Parts: sequence; C-alpha cells; structure tokens
Amino acid sequence: MLLIIKADFSFTNATFCANDANPQANGTIQTLSVVSSTGTGNLVWADQTQGIVNLASSGVDQTYHIKNVVSIAGCGTDTKFADITINANPNVSISGSASSVCLGNSVTLTGLGTTDYVWLPNNAITNKLTLTPTNTNTVTLTGTTNNCSSKAIFTVTVNALPILSINTNPANKTICQGESVTLSGNGALSYTWSGNINDNISFVPTISGTYTVTPINTNRKYYS
Repeated sequence: MLLIIKADFSFTNATFCANDANPQANGTIQTLSVVSSTGTGNLVWADQTQGIVNLASSGVDQTYHIKNVVSIAGCGTDTKFADITINANPNVSISGSASSVCLGNSVTLTGLGTTDYVWLPNNAITNKLTLTPTNTNTVTLTGTTNNCSSKAIFTVTVNALPILSINTNPANKTICQGESVTLSGNGALSYTWSGNINDNISFVPTISGTYTVTPINTNRKYYS
C-alpha cells in the first residue's frame, strides 16, 4: 500500500477582522507554527491542534506566515504554508457639540477613530453631521478601516421650550415719573433682562421703554 503524506493547509479567507468569528484552518492539521509576521504582535491559538485562531487576542494589523508540518513515522514529512492577516476594528466614537438641546436648536456630531463613516438613520457619509432634532433622537455611526467596522451611538435629548409669561407690578404697566416697577418672568428657572435690570427686583425707570426678557438656556424672547 502506498501512503502519501500531504500537509494540505489553508484558510477559507486570508484576511479577518479582530471581532470576526474565530477561523479554522482547512486540511490535515498536525504541527502548526508561526514562521514570521509583519508586526510585533503574536498569533494566539484558540485550539492549535485544530488550527483555530483566536482573533480577538492576536496582534492586529499584521500578516502571519504559518507553517503546517505533517509527519508519519517511517514515511517522512510534508510541509505547507499559509498566510493570515488580522486587521483591527477601529475604535469609533462620537463627539457632540451638545447632548441636550432646546427645541429648534442644532447639534453637530463628529465621528472619531477612522476616516470612513456612515450615519444612521439618514445614511450620511461624512465625518460630521449637523442635526436639528424635533424630539429626542439616537444616531448610530459605523466607522470602517481596512474593511473592518465598529459602531458608536449618541443620543441627543430635545427639551421643550418653556411657556413664558411676564408679570408686572403695577399690572397696568403705567407709572408716574419717579415711581418704581417690578418685572418678573414666569415659566423658566432663571432669566436675563435688557436694561441691566434684575428679575423680580423693583427699579425706577427714567423714561418709557420696552424691556426684553430671555429665559436661560432657550432662544425665545418676550417683551414688556
């Protein structure tokens, strides 16, 4: 009987991402070793006897040149080689100009970690995305490097504008020269007024005029 020793050895794909499922080599596997690599990281086996590579634990962004030796006592040996490249998944993140905005205001989101981005749900292909959301909204960013992708999410909370009103004392908004008047806002937590006056603090105006109140953290203005 003629016995032929063959160290058939290959991977279905030659290139993988670090977060892919661990690949298993095809062929007759007996003694595997890494001959060389293009980087400083190490190839880690999930099961060396079965030729299963632990992608997540192996050094990334490099190619490994792997040797498979099959031998049978008294019959000799056969050697085959295969290369496997493991690329890192990018560390994708989102930087937002704000995570909470008032209704009607915009927010700019910037993708970080790579140069190839796709935003969902609007499918924008850019590293920056400007939104003017009408309600609380969560966006997903997919970043890709060397055909390996990672995702990041960012939630923008939209706050409703306050329903504001102005109280005046006296209520008829008419006073005699030298008398005081008090203006106060309602509907927000704090306010700023034109004319260097303070909310709910009486003052003596020198001439007839209009005063503008702006609630803090919104862009809506009211006049008295």
